Amino acid sequence: MRTMEKCYESLCRLMNDGRVIRSRTADFSSLCRSVGADETGLSNMLYRDFGMSGDEILEAFRTGHVKK
Repeated sequence: MRTMEKCYESLCRLMNDGRVIRSRTADFSSLCRSVGADETGLSNMLYRDFGMSGDEILEAFRTGHVKK
Protein backbone atom coordinates (compact mmCIF):
# COMPACT_ATOMS: atom_id res chain seq x y z
CA MET A 1 0.00 0.00 0.00
CA ARG A 2 1.20 3.51 -0.77
CA THR A 3 1.96 5.96 1.97
CA MET A 4 -1.07 7.86 3.15
CA GLU A 5 0.54 11.16 2.12
CA LYS A 6 0.95 9.94 -1.48
CA CYS A 7 -2.65 8.71 -1.47
CA TYR A 8 -3.76 12.10 -0.13
CA GLU A 9 -1.93 13.88 -2.96
CA SER A 10 -3.44 11.53 -5.54
CA LEU A 11 -6.90 12.09 -4.10
CA CYS A 12 -6.42 15.86 -4.36
CA ARG A 13 -5.53 15.52 -8.03
CA LEU A 14 -8.62 13.40 -8.63
CA MET A 15 -10.82 15.87 -6.78
CA ASN A 16 -9.58 18.65 -9.06
CA ASP A 17 -10.48 16.61 -12.13
CA GLY A 18 -13.89 17.88 -13.21
CA ARG A 19 -14.90 14.49 -14.60
CA VAL A 20 -14.63 12.89 -11.18
CA ILE A 21 -16.66 15.60 -9.51
CA ARG A 22 -19.40 15.44 -12.16
CA SER A 23 -19.62 11.65 -11.96
CA ARG A 24 -22.42 10.70 -9.59
CA THR A 25 -21.14 7.11 -9.56
CA ALA A 26 -17.81 8.12 -8.02
CA ASP A 27 -17.96 7.93 -4.25
CA PHE A 28 -15.26 8.28 -1.63
CA SER A 29 -14.79 4.51 -1.38
CA SER A 30 -14.16 4.15 -5.10
CA LEU A 31 -11.77 7.11 -5.09
CA CYS A 32 -9.82 5.53 -2.23
CA ARG A 33 -9.58 2.27 -4.13
CA SER A 34 -8.36 4.08 -7.24
CA VAL A 35 -5.52 5.77 -5.33
CA GLY A 36 -4.68 2.66 -3.28
CA ALA A 37 -5.66 4.18 0.06
CA ASP A 38 -7.19 2.79 3.20
CA GLU A 39 -10.58 4.52 3.30
CA THR A 40 -10.68 5.01 7.07
CA GLY A 41 -7.13 6.34 7.26
CA LEU A 42 -7.63 8.80 4.42
CA SER A 43 -11.00 9.94 5.76
CA ASN A 44 -9.37 10.53 9.16
CA MET A 45 -6.68 12.69 7.53
CA LEU A 46 -9.32 14.73 5.73
CA TYR A 47 -11.34 15.16 8.90
CA ARG A 48 -8.22 16.26 10.76
CA ASP A 49 -7.33 18.82 8.07
CA PHE A 50 -10.78 20.02 7.00
CA GLY A 51 -13.28 18.92 9.64
CA MET A 52 -15.23 16.87 7.08
CA SER A 53 -15.30 13.23 6.08
CA GLY A 54 -14.30 12.11 2.61
CA ASP A 55 -17.92 11.80 1.49
CA GLU A 56 -18.71 15.27 2.86
CA ILE A 57 -15.77 16.80 1.01
CA LEU A 58 -16.75 15.09 -2.23
CA GLU A 59 -20.29 16.45 -1.91
CA ALA A 60 -18.98 19.92 -1.08
CA PHE A 61 -16.91 19.88 -4.26
CA ARG A 62 -19.92 18.77 -6.26
CA THR A 63 -22.17 21.49 -4.90
CA GLY A 64 -19.56 24.21 -5.24
CA HIS A 65 -19.03 24.78 -1.53
CA VAL A 66 -15.29 24.22 -1.86
CA LYS A 67 -13.08 26.44 -3.96
CA LYS A 68 -10.34 24.67 -5.89
